[in-house]
Amino acid sequence: QYSKTAKKLLLKGAKGVMEHMVVLLQTADLYEVTRGIRSCARVTAKKKVLVSLGHGESFFVTAAQEFVTHTVETGKLIQKRIKDIDDYQLKKRLEECGEALRINTEPLLRFMTEYMRDAMNTQAQQDAQVASARLDEVVQETIVVFKLSAKSPFDLSMISDLDLKDDVDLRDAAMRVAGLMGVLQGAIQRGDAPAAKAALKALKIALGDQISTAQQLAKSCGDPGKLVQYENAIRAAQSIIDSDLPSFSKSIEELLRRPDNSTALNRLKALMGHIRDASNMMVSASSAYNADDLEELVDGMGLPIARLAQAVQRGDIADAAKYVTDVQQAARAQLLMADQISQGARPEHRDRLLQGVKALKMNIDRLVAALPDAAQRAAYEPANQHLYAMLDSVLQDLTYNGKQLVETVSVGTPHDLLMSHRALGNEYATLVSALDRTDRKAAQSALRQISDILNDELVYARAVARKTDNPLITEALNTLCANGQQRIADIISTLGRYSEESLDDPANQANRSNLDRAFADAELLSSQFVGAASRDFMLESGQKLRGHLDALVLSAQRGDYQASAAAIKSAVEEARMQAEAAELVAMSLSTTDPERAARIREYAQQLLSMGPTLVGSLKKVIAAPGDQAALGELSANAGAMGSMSDQLIRATTMDADEELMHAAALIDTEVRNMKDMVASGKMPNPAQMTNLAKLVMSQIKLANIVASKKGGAKNEGLIKASQLMADLIKNMVGAVRDGNLAGLESMLDTAAQLNASLVAARGKLEDDFETATAELKRHLDILEQRVPTQSQAQLQGAIRDVDGSLARATFLAHAIARQAEPERQKQIMAAVTELQGLYQALPPAIHAHKGRPADPALAARVTSLFGDIHASIATVANATTSSGEERLFARAAQIGQDLARLEDAVARNNQAEANAALQSAVAGIRVQAQLAKVQAEQIRDPAQRKAALEQIDRLEKFAATLSSAVKDTLAKPGDQAKRQKFLEALAATREAVAQVVAGSSSVLPEERVHDIAQAMQEEMQKLAAVLQRGNPQEIANALSRIQQYGLQQQADILRAYASSVSDPRVRRDALEAAAEFDRTLAELIPAIRAAQANPGDKAAIQKVLAGANDAERILGNICTIVTAHPESRLASLSHMIAEDTSLIRDGLSKKNAVEVNAGGLNAKRDTAHLV
Repeated sequence: QYSKTAKKLLLKGAKGVMEHMVVLLQTADLYEVTRGIRSCARVTAKKKVLVSLGHGESFFVTAAQEFVTHTVETGKLIQKRIKDIDDYQLKKRLEECGEALRINTEPLLRFMTEYMRDAMNTQAQQDAQVASARLDEVVQETIVVFKLSAKSPFDLSMISDLDLKDDVDLRDAAMRVAGLMGVLQGAIQRGDAPAAKAALKALKIALGDQISTAQQLAKSCGDPGKLVQYENAIRAAQSIIDSDLPSFSKSIEELLRRPDNSTALNRLKALMGHIRDASNMMVSASSAYNADDLEELVDGMGLPIARLAQAVQRGDIADAAKYVTDVQQAARAQLLMADQISQGARPEHRDRLLQGVKALKMNIDRLVAALPDAAQRAAYEPANQHLYAMLDSVLQDLTYNGKQLVETVSVGTPHDLLMSHRALGNEYATLVSALDRTDRKAAQSALRQISDILNDELVYARAVARKTDNPLITEALNTLCANGQQRIADIISTLGRYSEESLDDPANQANRSNLDRAFADAELLSSQFVGAASRDFMLESGQKLRGHLDALVLSAQRGDYQASAAAIKSAVEEARMQAEAAELVAMSLSTTDPERAARIREYAQQLLSMGPTLVGSLKKVIAAPGDQAALGELSANAGAMGSMSDQLIRATTMDADEELMHAAALIDTEVRNMKDMVASGKMPNPAQMTNLAKLVMSQIKLANIVASKKGGAKNEGLIKASQLMADLIKNMVGAVRDGNLAGLESMLDTAAQLNASLVAARGKLEDDFETATAELKRHLDILEQRVPTQSQAQLQGAIRDVDGSLARATFLAHAIARQAEPERQKQIMAAVTELQGLYQALPPAIHAHKGRPADPALAARVTSLFGDIHASIATVANATTSSGEERLFARAAQIGQDLARLEDAVARNNQAEANAALQSAVAGIRVQAQLAKVQAEQIRDPAQRKAALEQIDRLEKFAATLSSAVKDTLAKPGDQAKRQKFLEALAATREAVAQVVAGSSSVLPEERVHDIAQAMQEEMQKLAAVLQRGNPQEIANALSRIQQYGLQQQADILRAYASSVSDPRVRRDALEAAAEFDRTLAELIPAIRAAQANPGDKAAIQKVLAGANDAERILGNICTIVTAHPESRLASLSHMIAEDTSLIRDGLSKKNAVEVNAGGLNAKRDTAHLV
């Protein structure tokens, strides 16, 4: 029976079949077009690899084969496509393309082969470039014809860019892989076999997707280095899918059957590590180059430079020419990478980076051009030191410019870190919202943003560490960055895991709790980055806030209330940012230093509370223009806000001990100002006295905190001085209130003495003075650099920094003078007075110079003042501090004791003691480095001075490594690998300390070896005597004393000095004896610990006694060895005295007090040894 409905359905179905058939035919045709275009792209990529090769590279044969293979394949696809084209014009164009491809391939290969055989054949290289360009034109024409030949009525934009995947897709795939590994791990822990099976299947698919994306990106990659990275990463990931995943499945099944199977668990962890590494390798290959990659390239240039220097010294002209080429290629590679980094930078940074790289490129090009001639001339005459020095200068300049390139392309500031930290919370809120909506795509995007922010912070942190001139920030950031990449990977993996589980099971609130905990780790890491860089941020922010407050007061006085409103808005916002950064610092200190964290929070709240008060003061001024009382109130509130900001900055950038010293310097300045007023018959006003009282009360609080961390006499001295200061300030307030001028004058003298004694009670005045002097020099250098380029107003911040550091240095010099003998006291006071007089003339001279910049006499006056001030600082330092070398030696002994305490605390897993010992050791190493740099600058031999400075750099790096190792060991006390790493870092730090002491020494090594060995021998004799008497309490005290003595550090210093002995026989015998002493210590130190742990164990006591006797015998032998040849020691000392007197003569001729004093001290010491 006929049915209209059936007929309609039949026609509709036939139409659908026809439409789908058309789509299918069009898709097949597009597939052929796609194959052709992709094949052309592969030809271009392989050609780029081929023509980028340097002379003589072994990769040439492989690259040529791959290029030919892909060219032939493309030719076949062209011939196949020609048969399918109906349009005659297009058919003819494609035939011409195929012929041109065949014809132009052979010349390129021939020219490249000729260049590979002969590097001097520049004509062949140029011909190859021409052939390469011609081939590019052919390939581009082929792609155009392929696109035009597509038989599709649709918009051809669908094939305009076939590789639609980008690095974002690759990173998304990597995060999915990481998240699925977390899901898999969670399923195994729960014993959920179906979930584990599903997660493993999804993981295989996700890793395959990442490989596919990486393959697409590799095809369009034109960078040979990145292409190799892609190929290695893809090969590793594919091997995992082909070979490792089957065993992965077996390990999972074994663990599900037996959760306690440690072998299967370790195998599973290793396989997961391989998957993570392969996934990260693909992401790394897709990432743009950054400053870290450039730094690695710059460091790598050290090897060809060293080989070139060795070849020149041997007079090997051929090798020298070869290594010159290597150095030139390395330098050009640095420039290319720096340019790529600059081009790919964000718009706000791009212009600055490009300009910086362009300026350095001119220098590097000049040096690269000068290198062959300098190397050839030096190699022809290896004995000519002048020619070698010229070559060395070129190589040093190349290295320096490479490091400048790294610093130029390093993008990131402390402010960037804070802004990124702010953005982190917003992205987490976006992630949570997406999970609530079960929007997988939005969740993936938010997770990627979190990953980007954390990785950006890692880049910013490294940039800040490179650029800052503050070693504390460098050390803290390097410690964080050392394992930052791994921490970020773990955080993103955990976030990905719980995001996946939340999407699969939205009702499970446990997933959300776990997600919050994972994000807390991300926030902690971010806050640690900000906290570590907070010193620079807070100092910069403090200057900005001061500028806004100054602008506020000035605009209010002028009646420009619009400017006042803008200034107060900026000031309040800056204060808010300071408080936010301070809170992050407090978070990072909450476990290690809770008192300081509480102090920071208190100051931050006080700073924020001053904002509304300041706004109220401005409203009063606006309501009553010209009212001097309102203006005075505004000025006072602005000053109070600035002072509170300074106090907050000190709390965030210094520990209580440093803050106490700075507070004492401020009090000293206030007291001196008041003494000047009283001397002129004026009574200080109540506001000044209130300010001084606030400073004193803050100082007393700090003194009590410091005292609680110290023991014995230092504790009592601090508490007593602070109590006397508290009583005195009450009497001073009363004297001002009663108008008692004479009584106030006497009290001010007492206050100055008490203030100095309070600081002296801390027991490290000379160390503080060294730190303050180094800071003063640094601020002076910054001011000197800024004078030519900045206005008078812009220079105020730098002048203020010099004022503060000068006040601290002179205050400490006065404090040291009070404890010195009369003659030395007179020298110190005279030197300080001269320094203060010179500096008082500097700001007016700068002001006059900025007013008349064209006047050469004013410019010369400023330059001369800077030079005189630096010389005066050196004079104050020489008068104030004792022998630098003796202090180096004493400081090394103290560091050794701290390291011994650290080792013991870590062995007992006592985190509080370990952190305290670590902080003390790191602080001591910082001071040691400063002292050693001063000593090293006095070494006259350039090679020895350079070696000493390199040793100091090594010491600072080892300190950062030790800090990281301690934290890792305390976090996982049962991990033997981490414990071994800690012990290695500890030994390396001890050795570095010893090398710095010996390397910066001007004492005859034999004398120092004898003194160290004799001192340790006496300690061994005392210990043996106590052990033989058998008194339990005496034994306990003696063991504790020797445990804290730092035997291992002393042994390392002894060995370092012994290796510097000039007589080869004495050096050999001394080092052999030192090695024997090390072996004895390796048994004695554990024996001491065992005896301490078991006080009544006589066998343990006897073992310690035997070890002490052996040590005493060996040390006595060392003393004999280094004193066995007095004639060589007499000759060496005579030579050293001649050098000392030469230094004195040079200093007198140049009127250089530093050289005269140094020569005099050395001559006095060496003459005493000679006698």
